[in-house]
Amino acid sequence: MTGSDSMWHISKWNGSYWDSLGNGIGHYPTSNITSIVRDIERYKDKLWVAGSFNKIGFIEVSSLCLGTWNGSTWDTISEWVNGAIEDILVRGDSIFICGSFDSIGNQSAYKVAMYDGSQWHSLNLNNATPTSWGGDFARRMMFYHDDLYMSGVFYDSSGVQHRLLRWNGTQWYYVEPDIAGSLSWTASMEVYNDMLIVSGSFPENAGNADNNIQAWDGNQWHSMGGGTTGNNSSIWDLMVHDGKLFAVGSFLFAGGIPADRIATWDGSKWCGLGGVFNDRILTLDFYNDTLFVGGGFTTVDGNPVDHIGKYLGSNFADTCSIFSSSGTVSNMDPDVFIYPNPANSQLKISFTEPFQFGQLKITNSLNQLLLTREVTEKSVVLDIVDFPVGMYVVQLEHRNKLVSRKFIKE
Repeated sequence: MTGSDSMWHISKWNGSYWDSLGNGIGHYPTSNITSIVRDIERYKDKLWVAGSFNKIGFIEVSSLCLGTWNGSTWDTISEWVNGAIEDILVRGDSIFICGSFDSIGNQSAYKVAMYDGSQWHSLNLNNATPTSWGGDFARRMMFYHDDLYMSGVFYDSSGVQHRLLRWNGTQWYYVEPDIAGSLSWTASMEVYNDMLIVSGSFPENAGNADNNIQAWDGNQWHSMGGGTTGNNSSIWDLMVHDGKLFAVGSFLFAGGIPADRIATWDGSKWCGLGGVFNDRILTLDFYNDTLFVGGGFTTVDGNPVDHIGKYLGSNFADTCSIFSSSGTVSNMDPDVFIYPNPANSQLKISFTEPFQFGQLKITNSLNQLLLTREVTEKSVVLDIVDFPVGMYVVQLEHRNKLVSRKFIKE
């Protein structure tokens, strides 16, 4: 549903309102069959829609995970895919798909395949998985330095789990060193500043270069300003726009600064965009230079925003981290320290001499003044138990010096 209209698993936005695409995907009025759209890409003047479904428009088939929309009608592809599709990647005149399938039509195509405009081709990824270790699972693809990288879960013949594969056009290789951590997983990939950026859920202390995001140069991994922390801190989607890398997910901090589930990286520092979402952001895209996000959230800054919203700012930056030449990240003015952050019932603020006799103010995301206090000690403890969940700004002023810090009330 979008607004008061029924739209089945896919809809379009014209800048003013939502509209359906024919009969949509998986429209079963009297059935509990679940249909999922995983990815949409434009290829040769059509939209290619992939996921897990077996009805597209008015066409019902026993196994269908891929279809096309030409602007007015739905159509199937010439051969059926026998499993779910997670990702579509267009490169030149070819389109690549990956997922949990192992054949297209009558030919074997294990987890990944390429369509050249007239026929499908297997990329000859072998199933080396012994049955006792479970099956492989392909999630995302990205070309980097002319090699195709594919993320997911892959087992070799010895039962060792791998999360990244690389195809050089003729042969597959495991990427080494791999994403570390027994419970780690990958979600998205992008190329930024001539590096392959991989995100997901993986901790630095397991042996990764950073938390939930790291950069690959073809030989080794590099850190990215501290990565993301807070909540479960995973990064679900990445996108490059206007010279910045955008990241969305479940995190509350990026590079140590408040960044509620969305942040930007410019190659040296993280910036939050402001706003407080009540649940994770799963995806993002731009339409006419306007940022749209979608996910599990139903409110932003306490206002109803049902699963999809657009950014009303201008420069996509609110609070930014500082990345020093030593590689350490500082998210605080050296004179001011706020903790815990996020906070629940109490907030402690400590500061050095310049602010010992200054003034403290707290405002909410609407710039409404909630609290004012004259500071006479080197630290204060504030009761915030009655503050609504959201993001707040602490201002400390002494003579001509003003410092602002943000904190999140959980």
